[in-house]
Amino acid sequence: MRQRRLYFIGPIVILLAFALSGEAFSQQRQIEISPFGGYQWSTNTFTNGGELATKNAANFGGAIDIMVQRDLQLELLYIYSPMETRFVSQTIAYPSSQYTDLNVHYMQIGYVKGFKKGKVEPFGAFTLGAVLFSPGEFVLDNGKKITPSDTWRFAMTLGGGAKIFFSEKFGIRLQARLLIPVYFSGAGMYVGTGGGGLAVTGGIPALMGDFTAGLIIAP
Repeated sequence: MRQRRLYFIGPIVILLAFALSGEAFSQQRQIEISPFGGYQWSTNTFTNGGELATKNAANFGGAIDIMVQRDLQLELLYIYSPMETRFVSQTIAYPSSQYTDLNVHYMQIGYVKGFKKGKVEPFGAFTLGAVLFSPGEFVLDNGKKITPSDTWRFAMTLGGGAKIFFSEKFGIRLQARLLIPVYFSGAGMYVGTGGGGLAVTGGIPALMGDFTAGLIIAP
């Protein structure tokens, strides 16, 4: 568990150091608070002997955007989705299961780049951080019950949308976003006659995404 958490601590420290080092941060401390809600989807996750089929669900969260320089904001992001999932067996060696709860928490930090067009501001956003998958109890078709442990993964988000302002301190935020959990299965260093390098292996267990709408409050 400790090694998994180290995967996203490094990027968070780098992003914070960069943001706090800018002169514009101290000169323009403009903050936007954006509570939001929407719809989250997920692809299936392939596992040994079958796959996890996850239902789409509502999601909720909030973002705090802090101005670091013109049209660039540091974003602290949290997303929660109460999803449901089940194991679908593809072999007689494993039984399938009924649906169980799967609470998904994304905790992220990154940047939002805006392109001001009057009261409408299109933007793109990229964040890095962690995702926590917290499953409930799996009840298998043979009556056996399994309670998996919580799982942390490195994760990132990539999205875009538009901020529409009705006044200097109030507006709405519309956004579409990819939510990308990542796992690392190994790493190694190699040296040869042609040079050297570092190799990291891993993958994306499931691709998620959401469509959200929310308020913008600028205190």
